[in-house]
Amino acid sequence: MAFDEDFSEFFDLDGFGIQAIIGGTSVVGIFEETFVIVLGVEGLHPTFTCAQAGIPNASHGDLVDIETVAYKIHGMQKDGTGMIVLILEDQA
Repeated sequence: MAFDEDFSEFFDLDGFGIQAIIGGTSVVGIFEETFVIVLGVEGLHPTFTCAQAGIPNASHGDLVDIETVAYKIHGMQKDGTGMIVLILEDQA
């Protein structure tokens, strides 16, 4: 059974929400950059969480622009409730 939820309260631009352009479509979500260490190498792990319905045609390799920084979709984690976490790769 599919959920039909309104996630707009979670992605408020006056709160935690931030605007991104994904495949030419403007979508609001939550951007995070988590510090990670992989095989002794330090780095950042950027992700963007949003409503899956807002980006129905997004796919691996698509460009994501967030605050003048270009990222590429490296992974997509759907949670089954209508939310999706995009695993991003910085293109700088």
